[in-house]
Amino acid sequence: MKNNLNYKRIIQTAVYLIMLCAVLLLLSACTDFTEGQELSSANLDEAVIIVSCEICENCEECENCEYCENLELVAIIREEAEQDNVAAQALLAGIYIGKDNIEQAVYWFTRGSELGNSEVQFILGLMYLDEPSLARDIEQAVYWLTRSADQDFAMAQTALDAIQGDAIAQNRLGLTYLDGLVVLQNYERAMYWFRKSAIQNDAAAQINLGNMYREGQGVEQSYEQAIYWYRRAVEQDIVFAQHNLGLMYYNGQGVERNFEQAAYWFRKAADQGYDSSQYHLGFLYYDNQGVERNFEQSEYWFRKAAEQGYAMAQYNLGFQYLRGQGVPQNHEQAEYWFRKAVIQGNAFAQNNLGEMYFLGLGVTQSYEQAAYWFREAAEQSNSSAQNNLGWMYHNGLGVEQSYEQAAYWYKRAIAQGNVRAQANLAALPAQYR
Repeated sequence: MKNNLNYKRIIQTAVYLIMLCAVLLLLSACTDFTEGQELSSANLDEAVIIVSCEICENCEECENCEYCENLELVAIIREEAEQDNVAAQALLAGIYIGKDNIEQAVYWFTRGSELGNSEVQFILGLMYLDEPSLARDIEQAVYWLTRSADQDFAMAQTALDAIQGDAIAQNRLGLTYLDGLVVLQNYERAMYWFRKSAIQNDAAAQINLGNMYREGQGVEQSYEQAIYWYRRAVEQDIVFAQHNLGLMYYNGQGVERNFEQAAYWFRKAADQGYDSSQYHLGFLYYDNQGVERNFEQSEYWFRKAAEQGYAMAQYNLGFQYLRGQGVPQNHEQAEYWFRKAVIQGNAFAQNNLGEMYFLGLGVTQSYEQAAYWFREAAEQSNSSAQNNLGWMYHNGLGVEQSYEQAAYWYKRAIAQGNVRAQANLAALPAQYR
């Protein structure tokens, strides 16, 4: 039978292997496939595996492959590619990239590019620009990127600007490789373009380069190099660099641990409204680290971040209301801020909300609701909630009594070092410990 196939499904299948998502999803043509084998959304994934298998040079070793009975799908895809179906050509090219057969990948991308598809032209241009086996053929790269840009494909113009030395474009091209949404993710190529931009004093690229060094992506991990590039960006008063530098001092990465310096840099960013720095500065005030403990100041900074939707700040603000630290004790306000954090899935807030229901603080007392919230947090590996849920099963509060379930949750909490859970487990009948 004849089947109308939406090419976006083919494209999504290709992305499964080669991450060509953002580009290939733009291929919008839709036509009939060859009469005969029906292609459904269920067996298109099989088709990709089949094509990959066929390209493999050792098919005789996998003659019992469960997909071999559908090999005619391969013929359909190849026939479509030969008949200048750009989506099929891109699919085959992508699979060849996965097989490290750059020659065949270039062949099929060139076929699609010659048909005038701007997205494929962009990919081909980047291959000539950055693929080592193609010896960085700048002339070919510029040719295909220009043809793509002439059709208003914005990323192609970005690549052309990067080649011409535009620092902002170089950083954007680095992000393209880092994200892997348009081309295959490649940390080394991301590093290459970030560095070219950072050397020209682009602050965003300096931060990105610092992040790559910090995480060891595309380069050997070096906290010292991360700090170097964060400092370069800090000279331009960039909030993200200030925050990251604060984290390096807080964690003692690449520098001697120094809470005073951490507080200094967090404050710099917090004063510019950065929510994560506001939270971290609030935590330093709360925990007496680098600054003198001051619950009023911690409440001030937690509130600043909480009002921007920062979940941990919402939880900590709720906790200060629960304890009456820096603010008058107010269970209703505690419950309000815990719920704000709970909406974002914060396990600490889920556990505390469960405890409020258990005790009836600011809410109508309910063991069932307590057990519900303990379970929500316990399933996120919060050890306090795991112990609390075990206790609920132990005593049949809000759940059907079960020593087996009590032991299960106690043991999960114990695995994380929860001392209370150890004592509670010891209180169970011997056969359940």
